[in-house]
Amino acid sequence: MTTKRILLTAAMLVVATMTASAQPAGSGFQKVRFAEGVRAINPMGGAMDYSAFVPGLYIRPMVKTASIKGDSTVTVWALFVGPKSNTAEAKLPGAAMLNLVAGSVDLVTPAATTRLLPGSTAEVPEGTSLHFVNIDETHPAHLRAILTAVNH
Repeated sequence: MTTKRILLTAAMLVVATMTASAQPAGSGFQKVRFAEGVRAINPMGGAMDYSAFVPGLYIRPMVKTASIKGDSTVTVWALFVGPKSNTAEAKLPGAAMLNLVAGSVDLVTPAATTRLLPGSTAEVPEGTSLHFVNIDETHPAHLRAILTAVNH
């Protein structure tokens, strides 16, 4: 399965999960149930805190799930880049589809520098080094990363 197909499948899973949980009873949608440890048992409970991935880039794991055979995983992270920050170089654990939720940030890879605005998406191939530059002096950047990895 190609990286793009895995990313598309992961994105569709996330959207389907959000859609199913937002539908009223009797609408024909079934609420998606995750295994224990994948999501909080109490949906009103607090979320995990952000932790430093590399200097300047903070992550909060949201969802992690594996294929039935265990040969691949899909992980969703919330990413945070503080105001007026230039993060250290990082390599994400797998191919990634990034979506900017709030703020603005430059995604810098060896291939290009891409300005992300709210709603923008970017694909990052597995093994690509990257860093983020947030030139906004007052607002942080919040991103969502859907990560896919093939377990060898």
